[in-house]
Amino acid sequence: GAQAICKKEGKVCGADAPCCFNGACGSDVKSCSEGCDPSNSFAANSCYPLPKCANYKGTLASPSLIQPRSAYNGDPNSVDWLIEYSPNHATIKDNQIVMEMREGDSPNEFGRKEGVGTTISWTRHMQYGKMTARIKTGVLSPGVVSSFITMSPEGDEIDFEWVGKDRKQVQSNYYYNGILDYTKGGMHALDFDTTADFHEYSIDWQPDYISWYVDGKLIRSVQRSTTRQNNGTYNFPTKLSRVQFGLWDGGQGAQGTAEWAGTPTDWSKPGTRHTNTHHACHTEPARLVG
Repeated sequence: GAQAICKKEGKVCGADAPCCFNGACGSDVKSCSEGCDPSNSFAANSCYPLPKCANYKGTLASPSLIQPRSAYNGDPNSVDWLIEYSPNHATIKDNQIVMEMREGDSPNEFGRKEGVGTTISWTRHMQYGKMTARIKTGVLSPGVVSSFITMSPEGDEIDFEWVGKDRKQVQSNYYYNGILDYTKGGMHALDFDTTADFHEYSIDWQPDYISWYVDGKLIRSVQRSTTRQNNGTYNFPTKLSRVQFGLWDGGQGAQGTAEWAGTPTDWSKPGTRHTNTHHACHTEPARLVG
């Protein structure tokens, strides 16, 4: 098998549980389908073939377009979105994905009750292309973080994030290969309250640049050529990724995260966010996986 380590296992995945998913080895559909990490699985072909990124525009017309990952049969044609955890915290209602964060029952390691949010993932993968989502953050409390990102199993990531302490700002970021470099973030002032109405947020990811747009206006661009390291590698996202939306509590955790997101999280305020359309892979050249 591949000489690699599946992180939580601390060993190479074996033939009986060949698929590395979120750092753990498994053999079921959950482990071997979307999000399976081929580079850290038993063999290069242990993960299911990745479903290609088709030009897509989701109108979110039916609750059946979203389901818990635990119920997924591995067929991306059967459902558009997977709820990664807290399945009762995400649904499709009135042509919108509605995500909720609720107060946790027990204190976390910092002695504070931390909100339980959720993450949903598109069932297809993309490697370069343009993705757009119409989003209303809907979160009035400091501490609550909303996200619209691309994420690869290896840790390549491109982000839009909103923090509850500043409702007139959006943040952009990117990561390479799971390296936690916090110097690449951007903060972008907006002339509107992100909780008041829907606005379009776009990420245009190409082999030589990443651009972020709000309502069609370019707010940031990063050129791959500027990410070259001394050893000749480029710390630039290139890996096959899934589009994800997230909602989580940053205000009740570690001090640095809490200061970034705002603290404390105010449970008298509603913690929801809404997405009412999403489309991806409309920009060429896009590398589609078949």
